[in-house]
Amino acid sequence: MHDFNFPKANAPEPELRSGWMPQDPAKVNNWLSVKVAQADAKDISFAEVIKEFQKFIEEDSSILVLFQQMFNQVPTTPPYDKDTWGNPSVRDYMTMLRLFNSLLRDAPVFTTKHASLAFPINAILQWPMGTPAGKALFRLPSVNAHIRNILDERGRFLSSPASAHVLNHGPGGWLSADAVHAMGGFVDEFIHDQSKPNWGFTSWDDFFTRRFKPGVRPLPTPYDARIITNPCEAGVYNIARNVLEHDLFWLKESAYSLADMLANHEFVAQFVGGT
Repeated sequence: MHDFNFPKANAPEPELRSGWMPQDPAKVNNWLSVKVAQADAKDISFAEVIKEFQKFIEEDSSILVLFQQMFNQVPTTPPYDKDTWGNPSVRDYMTMLRLFNSLLRDAPVFTTKHASLAFPINAILQWPMGTPAGKALFRLPSVNAHIRNILDERGRFLSSPASAHVLNHGPGGWLSADAVHAMGGFVDEFIHDQSKPNWGFTSWDDFFTRRFKPGVRPLPTPYDARIITNPCEAGVYNIARNVLEHDLFWLKESAYSLADMLANHEFVAQFVGGT
């Protein structure tokens, strides 16, 4: 059992995570409203991973209370109270579950309005998970285990040929003229074959993790162990030296400790004192 008691009144406003989500709340609300309508219209049965998550929530009263508090603590003032069209925002865990369920077979489409919503679960939980109850809830390994199961299930779909339908040349397609233009050097830099269906990509994941053509972005010192190459076109955000197991430092405007990041794994000790 988990004994948490958070006041509903004067709860801090959920914060935006820098870089992961659009900074304009209207864009998130717009996207959410469309997804809620789509989930309601589909009226499909819950997948097994969603059923398991629902059972987990409802069979542990302390977990259920935390989920209820998490949504109740989202401020009722704009922009959190309604979406762009005046509809209520996500306010309960059953709506959350319906949205998760609809996303299991939903590949991202291209849009110039909110392209970063290729991370839809972030959008669904953006306000709730920033509340006091939300922060406590998503520190529980048992909760995160269910979230991982859902992400794994969606990952299997996005790696399957069924997800390749968004790789088309029409509106919202990732091979449309607008999308190719927005991706900059896509044609010149990445391996593809325009003579094949979907330009040779077999799934959304195959497209998303596309490979560079030979010679593109070569590493200047590939065998020098002193040089760290930033993955995923990332850049250095911050450097901490001689870190302690329970140091507090910041990544993407969120506080972490070494033990937190490695989930208290037995290997944590090997990184204490490192950079």
